[in-house]
Amino acid sequence: MTQAAISVWGADRVGVWISPSGAKGSMSDSNPRATFGYAAIQLNHLGVAYLHVIEPRINGIEEIAHGRAPVAAEHLRPKFSRTLIAAGGLTPASGRGHRRLR
Repeated sequence: MTQAAISVWGADRVGVWISPSGAKGSMSDSNPRATFGYAAIQLNHLGVAYLHVIEPRINGIEEIAHGRAPVAAEHLRPKFSRTLIAAGGLTPASGRGHRRLR
């Protein structure tokens, strides 16, 4: 599906949204670190413009995993070299810390 979108619009105009936490869109996996890490590597190879990651620390507006490390920063940033958008459970202070993801 991603390759089909790239063939129509070009990789620089395609982004992908993922939720490694399994809390959104019925995404879940027995080994999310391996699965979504692999997905990030493959999307990087395809050259998509951005990867949008919903962090596992939030469900709706409720924080569900206090003190849990951000997936985007800890696991996916080393695997994806383009724009990485991290959303979910961020405060102004922790959001400023995410600037290091660039």
